[in-house]
Amino acid sequence: ADLSKYNGGSLALAVVFICVMISFIAGSFWYIMKKLRNGNQPSEDLQVLVNGFKNNSIFSKLFFVIYVVRIGFPMALAVCLEIAPIGNTILQVIVSSLILAILLIKKPFIKKTNHYQMLLFESIILLMNSSMFILTILSAIGFHHSKLAIVLGDLVIIGNDMINVMCLVFLVIKTHIEIKLI
Repeated sequence: ADLSKYNGGSLALAVVFICVMISFIAGSFWYIMKKLRNGNQPSEDLQVLVNGFKNNSIFSKLFFVIYVVRIGFPMALAVCLEIAPIGNTILQVIVSSLILAILLIKKPFIKKTNHYQMLLFESIILLMNSSMFILTILSAIGFHHSKLAIVLGDLVIIGNDMINVMCLVFLVIKTHIEIKLI
């Protein structure tokens, strides 16, 4: 089946997703700034945009936007670089490495739980993206059925499972922490 006929729709969805998320975030920032200018405190519903980061630097304020764009970026890359899969996987590894470096160096979150969750998530994503990069190279040189390719494919599947379990575990941890505060 020729899946390339769906690429236009996939790219459009990726771009729409990124634009909608940026619009929501920009609207939230506008709302917060308006409330702060009027001397009011923003509601707790928007605490991730106000109180969730260590400092008030522009980088901390933009980290959330950078991360949302990072989430939509792989979809756009996959469509735009369909004819260059090695380039695509290289860019995916670079983006994962950069986000992980930002998390390690800047440590933008106040709550350690959020920081550890993001570090674990990005580490798993980096492992999966690195595996995909090596798989792409193996496929390009004709070794896509090798034992290494099978192990790397299993790593990608296990990585997806780990992310699902991790989300559930951190949900339980965060719920427990919040209940203890009540």
